[in-house]
Amino acid sequence: MNHHRPARKACQDQALADLKDAQQTCQAEFVVRQTACDKLGDAPYDPVINPANFVARIDNPYFPLRPGTTFIYEGQMPQGFERDEFAVTHNTRMILGVNCVEVHNSVFTDGVLTEDIIDWFAQDREGNVWYFGENTHELEDGLITTIDGTFMAGVNGEILCDHCASGHRSRPSGKGVYAGEIVRAVHCVHAHV
Repeated sequence: MNHHRPARKACQDQALADLKDAQQTCQAEFVVRQTACDKLGDAPYDPVINPANFVARIDNPYFPLRPGTTFIYEGQMPQGFERDEFAVTHNTRMILGVNCVEVHNSVFTDGVLTEDIIDWFAQDREGNVWYFGENTHELEDGLITTIDGTFMAGVNGEILCDHCASGHRSRPSGKGVYAGEIVRAVHCVHAHV
């Protein structure tokens, strides 16, 4: 009699359940991507950036980025309780000739720093906020594990994205945004200056 048979069966059942979950996730992501592609069309997204069309301040009412302001978002995530501190700095960075506001985004999971990100944004004369890139560090035990997601508009063929006046992302942004990562199940706890 094989005493390992029940453990082996349990392992096989778990592997089958995990496979079904992964297939459902893959299908859901495929549907999201197809929907986005249908809305965006076949034409490549390659906007012409004219620095003269951008303004110094980001005062879009749906996405105001006033230096010195910190937004805090909190919520339960699969990995644990997440706190995201989105601090608008007084620093700027010139990207494609546009002076971009720098935001320091720190993500804590169960109180431990798990992501340390610098984002760059600018606003055009029509009030649209553009995302020009990010410098991403994902951390584990205080050490950088990956910089995947790091990109800068105009470098190595990277594209950028704009946020429409309603504050919703309306175009893809290259490596920085993937299906399933655009919306997080968190809410803004408070913003303060």
